[in-house]
Amino acid sequence: MGHIREMHRKSVTGTDAEFGTTNRANVWVGASVGLVNKLENAADIVEEVRTGVTQVLKSSTARL
Repeated sequence: MGHIREMHRKSVTGTDAEFGTTNRANVWVGASVGLVNKLENAADIVEEVRTGVTQVLKSSTARL
């Protein structure tokens, strides 16, 4: 557990030179489980995201 916390601290502070130049942070398993309100299959999630992105892109291009 201490090793995981140390890796997380390094990733957040940017002192993780041994991991290369990419910024990344460990995510605790279950950290966002409280944000889940319903169970959906992957196809429904992808379709919802796709629809949302399409709407955002259309509204963005309309402002150009």
